[in-house]
Amino acid sequence: MRGRWPSGDEWWRPMPPGASADALRILTARGVRAFGDGFVALLLPIYLVELGFSALAGCACYLHREGGFSR
Repeated sequence: MRGRWPSGDEWWRPMPPGASADALRILTARGVRAFGDGFVALLLPIYLVELGFSALAGCACYLHREGGFSR
């Protein structure tokens, strides 16, 4: 059982000890992009409904923006 739980500050590290600084930058950038995509996924349909479009049109616009209707 020894070594099962990390000790000290090791438990919160998102990357293994040998990872480069570039890997952490990529992970951070992907997290920021995922947050932005989720933010737009919530606000764009709400905004379009406020403009008078249907909820279906708002969702279709978001899917088109994300590439859901591309080949």
